[in-house]
Amino acid sequence: MREISSRFRADGVMQQTEVTFQSGPLRLAGTFTRPRGTSRVPVVITIVGSGPIDRNANGHAVQLDIFNELAEFLARCGVACFRYDKRGTGSSAGDFMSAGHSDLVNDATEAVRFVIRSFGAKLTSIILAGHSEGALIAPQVAQRAPGVGGLVLMCPFVRPFGDIVQDQIRRAEMEQVAGSGLGNWMSRQLLTRFDLAARRNARYLEQISRSAKDVMDVAGQPVNALWMREMMAISPVEVYSKVTVPTHIVGAGKDLQCPPQDIAGIKRAIPAPVTSRIFADLTHLLRSSAAPARFADYDTLMGQPVELDVLHNVAEWVLQTFAK
Repeated sequence: MREISSRFRADGVMQQTEVTFQSGPLRLAGTFTRPRGTSRVPVVITIVGSGPIDRNANGHAVQLDIFNELAEFLARCGVACFRYDKRGTGSSAGDFMSAGHSDLVNDATEAVRFVIRSFGAKLTSIILAGHSEGALIAPQVAQRAPGVGGLVLMCPFVRPFGDIVQDQIRRAEMEQVAGSGLGNWMSRQLLTRFDLAARRNARYLEQISRSAKDVMDVAGQPVNALWMREMMAISPVEVYSKVTVPTHIVGAGKDLQCPPQDIAGIKRAIPAPVTSRIFADLTHLLRSSAAPARFADYDTLMGQPVELDVLHNVAEWVLQTFAK
């Protein structure tokens, strides 16, 4: 993990405590980050996006450092934060590959109950902050766990998950053939004319939907089939239509995975008070880029810190809505 979050850390400002809590038979690990010198505080519980990533949104292939950055920034603003490792990642028990989306919702629900038990009278409000898939998990948890007072949805999506996957793969494959040369030109013509990427991956999704396995081999790679089936079965519009708490949406104008155009549909679906902010140059990684958005730039973007304006925006909304 990069040490970029030290730009917010100060010993006299915050304290961090490593804890564990139970979710069914599994023991999950997390971190409380609290401001020093305060008695009653709002607590933000963070929920990471998809893939085998830990409490900070870090994994083998990605080092995003999203929620440790957010936690330490919030602490400087007088807001506590609880972040935890997804099952089968970091220091948490369990097997990530066999986990379904519903398992992740259950884990996040238990995290809320744990925070309520841990903070007791020192807790003023609970706000769930989810990124990507976490933005779909958060409203489901709010329906299950009494005590959730608000939601922050970062880079959310509202279209069916299968469509989101198809669009991402189509973009990625078009990038691969965007170079110069006759071979790349021919590949572009084939992909554009016959939509080969979409057809091939539609077959993969169909194989997964017909399977009853938790994990299956697709094109030579192990795939979390249970998770994929559950994601394809969810109606995001229906999930958002049941939100009853104040909600703030953070959108990324250059998001290649959860397009900012979806935010208008989410706002229409949510019956509760909702605000939003779309950052024009922000990418799905919560880093900004002046260049056109490309998956190929992700490695470079991960070397940058989380966009400071995003951290300010989230903290400001939490304080204006929930600070007593």
